[in-house]
Formats: sequence, structure tokens, C-alpha cells
Amino acid sequence: MTNPSTMSHFLSKNDGCVAVSEWTTGSGRRTRAAPTPTACEEMSISQATHLPGLSGVAARRLHKARPRVRRVVVVTDRRTANRLARGMGQTKAAAQAARDRRAAYFAAMRGEE
Repeated sequence: MTNPSTMSHFLSKNDGCVAVSEWTTGSGRRTRAAPTPTACEEMSISQATHLPGLSGVAARRLHKARPRVRRVVVVTDRRTANRLARGMGQTKAAAQAARDRRAAYFAAMRGEE
């Protein structure tokens, strides 16, 4: 998931930690687990509560509110998640390097060197 609005909703609404049972797509009998977002991991609640920072706080808060939760999707890389939420998936240098590689590829395809 690299959609900025989806990542910002995930961070603001769920504090970066949501139960796996809520992280689904579809409806009725066609319900499936949604793909794990970039910068997030699926793990047990006991592992998530030991995470440092805001992710650990969110996991402890979720565990206190819902003690039966066993598995969660939690943000493990806050910096990348915030960057994705702002709509900046790549740094400027990485984006420029990708453009240079693309230009070199098409130049080689045209026979220019």
C-alpha cells in the first residue's frame, strides 16, 4: 500500500496498529486478508507490545482495550510510513536515479550510446 490517503488513514485512525481480523478486504464469504502495507508487519500482540516508540504504545493500548486479540498489523518503520502518508514514496535522489536509469535504458534501445 503506497496510497498516501490510505496510509495516512491507517496512521491517524488506528495509531499504526490494527487487529488482523479488521485488516480485511471484501465482504461476506469473500472476505480475505488485505495485503500488509509497506513499512508494516504482521506479528503477535506480545511481540508488538515490546516494540519501542509509538507503535509499541499503540499495541499496548489495543491489547488493553481488546485482550483477546492475538495478531496485529503494526507499523514497524514510522519514518517510511510518514513519508508514504505525505505522498513522498521516494527521496529526490532515488527518483532522479530512477529517471536516469530509465533514460539510459531507452537510449540503449534506440541505439544511442
